Amino acid sequence: MTDQETGSGDAPLIADRYVLGEVIGRGGMAIIHRAIDSRTGRNVAIKLLRPEIGADRELADRFRREALATTVLRHPNIVACLDTGTDPAGAFLVMELIEGEDLAARV
Repeated sequence: MTDQETGSGDAPLIADRYVLGEVIGRGGMAIIHRAIDSRTGRNVAIKLLRPEIGADRELADRFRREALATTVLRHPNIVACLDTGTDPAGAFLVMELIEGEDLAARV
């Protein structure tokens, strides 16, 4: 990452706003990081499209459609999508961070 893409210390900065932290999950299309919104100080989760997926236009478009669809969903059992975008690191979703075990661990 370039100096412009780093936030405090060596932590990568996404969209000039989100300071990436530890990886908290991995899926088929994306890697999920704990992050801090540097504008609000809020802890969030960022779902970053895997670079190898971003190279596949069809899969990248599917990720973007998912991002847009999740921004309108509101339900107590659905994690809220707070922001979406594209950065030199790739396409991303910013979601509320829910502490606790993930569904895979629970099942």
